[in-house]
Amino acid sequence: MNELTINIKNPLTEPLNKIKREMVEREFFADTEAFTDYPLSLYKYLSLRPEKFYCKRTLSAQLKFLDSGSNTSSIIEIINENVTHLEQSLKLLDDINKKPWHDLNLSSDEHDLFRHCDNNVNPSYLNLIEGVFGNLIYINAIASRHNRDKSPDGLDIFNRFEEIKRTSLGFLADEYCNTTRNSIAHWSVKYLHHDIEFRDKKKTITNTHSEYLKRFDSVLDICNGLALAYKIFFFKNITNVRIPKQVLLEELYAQTEAPWWQIEGCLESEVGKSDSQLVIFIKPETRDYGKVRLSAISTAVLAERYAPGYKRYFLSMRSPVALPGFAAFDGELLKDKREKKVSKWEEYSGIIEGDLIFWVPFITPPKLINKISTYSLSIKLFLATQRLLKTINSGVELHSRNAKIHRNGWRVVLNADVVIESSYIVSTSDIKNIGKKLIKIALKAARKQLPLYSFLRYLPIGYARVSLFNNDYRCSHLHGFGLRKELIGTVKLQKIKKIKTPDLFGSSIENDGRLTYAWNKSWLEQ
Repeated sequence: MNELTINIKNPLTEPLNKIKREMVEREFFADTEAFTDYPLSLYKYLSLRPEKFYCKRTLSAQLKFLDSGSNTSSIIEIINENVTHLEQSLKLLDDINKKPWHDLNLSSDEHDLFRHCDNNVNPSYLNLIEGVFGNLIYINAIASRHNRDKSPDGLDIFNRFEEIKRTSLGFLADEYCNTTRNSIAHWSVKYLHHDIEFRDKKKTITNTHSEYLKRFDSVLDICNGLALAYKIFFFKNITNVRIPKQVLLEELYAQTEAPWWQIEGCLESEVGKSDSQLVIFIKPETRDYGKVRLSAISTAVLAERYAPGYKRYFLSMRSPVALPGFAAFDGELLKDKREKKVSKWEEYSGIIEGDLIFWVPFITPPKLINKISTYSLSIKLFLATQRLLKTINSGVELHSRNAKIHRNGWRVVLNADVVIESSYIVSTSDIKNIGKKLIKIALKAARKQLPLYSFLRYLPIGYARVSLFNNDYRCSHLHGFGLRKELIGTVKLQKIKKIKTPDLFGSSIENDGRLTYAWNKSWLEQ
């Protein structure tokens, strides 16, 4: 990992990034020799949705396959020969993960659901199967053929899944449906009154829309599990394996991210007839030229570190607060500075073509305002760091999900789900100690969704019913969850007496001051 380490870091974001790296270390590299810096890009598998829903069984099985002792060298050789398959699949998977509809509560209107399936889910499902899932298991299929002394020729999508049935990852083949894939690819999907019909030449499959969406989510979670396994393996064997450029670019995105600076993507191009160029698309959210200049130089330095070999690195900046901006950096000079192990900002002089970073905000604030903004950002980042540290030290993290409020008279009624993710087994007494906090977190999240002018934000609470879970799920899965053991129970605050709601079936009721707890029987018995 030392080959990817850089000594020049953003002083505002580095304390928070350091904590994130430590979390990545504990979660994914606990049994690995110490790196100088752990990959920050893997933090999204702990914090972002849908990445954090990755299939843990898939991750464990694929890591075991990749790191299989004496066979590891042959697997590395197969990966190095077929790295383009992984490059394509990881890029496409990243694009699918960024879709905005993964964690939304879906409409109850059938027409809207079918439109969502037709416009969003079907194309993504086909891309997942053909461009992601099939390519991520390609290495497994080739290794299986080699173990059987068979040629890897003819490994199309269908045969790849047939091949891995012979391996320890055979359970993945159960998630592949050839009929669904063929039906979507040939536009033979039929939407019935309550169902979706997938038909090919050999077979017809009918699913309700909820069954189909759960199948899509399952395939996506498996793909994220496979991708995470490959990334962990790459960073553990960084000196021996060819790492797909997408993995390194994701590390670039993570390390340069700041409240005012976000990379949205990269594109290879050419300057003139033969000079290669990497175009980096950035969305700055600041009017401070100093922050833009510092972030631009840092981005170029890291870009050459993670994606070397380009003659030029061009930053294309688009922002709602400024004119379109740009900056160009000399790739050969950046390489020279890296090889000389430059460790100070001043020593990077001359890398900017024409010494020009074009950035003109619509309104240029005084320097004093920029300084105040910097101090404000440093305070916010410091508080974010302290909150993360507090979460780590307590071992408990709370997430508000599906929080909604509506008015009843001159008070509001709250319905919400709260996920309690804990490093230890929580008890009823642990939950009662934070009962009021659970309601406050949900109420704050519900109010935050409303515009500032909405008077609902300012009304006092009259009734609250919060469902508690010990695992995080997509919002659509939490709705109608049932009485499974992951449901801890509900906590209720009632000031409006006329509201009557039934408690969980078979639950154990407990009153604690103004709060009423209904403990799920399945959770108590586990």
